[in-house]
Amino acid sequence: MWDSIRGPLVSARLLAIVFGLGLGVPACDGGVVEPALTCPEGCGPDMVCQNDGSCACATGFLNCDGDASNGCEIEGESCERPCAAESDAAICRRLGKICGDVTDTDQCGVERTAACGSCVAGQECGDDNLCHTLCTQEEDEAFCARLGKTCGSVTAMDNCDRERMASCGSCQDGQMCGDDNTCHDGCDSESDAAFCARLGKTCGDVTGTDNCGNARTAACGTCPDGQTCGDDNTCSCRTEGDDAFCARVGKNCGEVTRADNCGDPRTVDCGTCDDGLLCASNLCCQPEDDATFCSRQRKDCGSFAGVDNCGQRRVVDCGTCSGTASCGSQVANVCGPCVGETDAQLCVQAGATCGQVRVPDRCGETRVVPDCGTCSGGGACLPGNQCGTPDGVWLNGRCWRSGAGREDCATDLFCVRTWARSPTIYEGVCKQLCDSNADCTTGGSCAIEFAPAGWQGICGELRSPGDACSTWTTSSDLCFDRNLPPDTYLDCASGTCSYMCDYEGNLDEPLYECPAGQSCAGSWSYYERQDMNVQLCQ
Repeated sequence: MWDSIRGPLVSARLLAIVFGLGLGVPACDGGVVEPALTCPEGCGPDMVCQNDGSCACATGFLNCDGDASNGCEIEGESCERPCAAESDAAICRRLGKICGDVTDTDQCGVERTAACGSCVAGQECGDDNLCHTLCTQEEDEAFCARLGKTCGSVTAMDNCDRERMASCGSCQDGQMCGDDNTCHDGCDSESDAAFCARLGKTCGDVTGTDNCGNARTAACGTCPDGQTCGDDNTCSCRTEGDDAFCARVGKNCGEVTRADNCGDPRTVDCGTCDDGLLCASNLCCQPEDDATFCSRQRKDCGSFAGVDNCGQRRVVDCGTCSGTASCGSQVANVCGPCVGETDAQLCVQAGATCGQVRVPDRCGETRVVPDCGTCSGGGACLPGNQCGTPDGVWLNGRCWRSGAGREDCATDLFCVRTWARSPTIYEGVCKQLCDSNADCTTGGSCAIEFAPAGWQGICGELRSPGDACSTWTTSSDLCFDRNLPPDTYLDCASGTCSYMCDYEGNLDEPLYECPAGQSCAGSWSYYERQDMNVQLCQ
């Protein structure tokens, strides 16, 4: 196309494409016009845009942090800048010091000693490089009087908080200077035993002041077997390990919760059983066969559902009746008219050779056989109704008494606190704990109401206040008031369950409060368990 005035016409769209692509366009004078450089993201300070659209540092600048958006922040040939050391004043201000010379590492990592100035008149620079009001040091006499010392050389902090040694004089004739730097009348030093007894210590080496005011260390003895010497130099029960706990209670699987050898509640994992064995009542058990199951359940016919020797519920066919006998005519799964076993047969079926058993007979009636036999040769009827030699203190024997220490009860018996004068002065006897009457192989019933162990009852016979009784240390009688929580001030005294309120020789009366409507009587009654006289509530 041609313009009549300007010559050939060039398409505007073509020109736009040419310039948009940044192509050189011939100038009117025959040269080439270069397009302006464009960086899409923009360049930071001291940077220039290059032909490929990227940014680069301008001449004489360095991009030391590698981030183009920050620009080229360093001018020179190296990114390293020399550290500018802080002034002495800056060091002192950073450390919070106002006087004297202070040595520390400055901000460039160089150890320096900086002068932090001096204090104004009337003050002095302390060891903490802070100014303090001048202190007038006290005389030796005032120093000794302030500390309450009357003799010997004494080293301590003076009134200006400086360590100082001063002579505090000597004692008069007939007196001696003790380790506490005070004068004492001449005295005979007590023996180690008297020293330990006066301080209430029973074991280990004890350091204290003796009766003459002198510092002293004495050996206060060792603890008996089963006890350990505590940090307070008194003997206390040594807690058994988990294995010993499980062995003592006769369990070998599952979690067992009982009182440990020190009488404290405890839960212990006693392990797992081998393949083919089941854990029943925390004992590994071999499941019985069907015939044994039916025989043990005393069932002889029909389909019977019950719990086997391992505590597993099973349904077993126990057979058919012979002759004209019918199955279950009187008792389920029993042939013909039911006749219960004799006491001797019940003992055999229960596997008991001694002691009391409480079991149902084959007719379904629960019966108590009070005595399945006696043990010869001085043996005891152990829990489980088997004769043997106890491995500890036996039933109703004393297992703890203040001043005499603790003795372990036999397996399956527990030391139950039975009497207390205070939280630390008490005694206990060995009793059989129970969850049900069937547990009481040593006699009596399971007194769930009387549960000093916190989670089990005690095998015995409950007696109410005023009932005739025998002392608990020789029988299974348990004096108990159903209207009050179990406590040790109700016990058997002079053959009667009575509330005791005081004991002969007590200096802190009354010892116990009487129940409502009763008062502490003036007469004394004999209390067999403690072999002393007591006053009773009436």
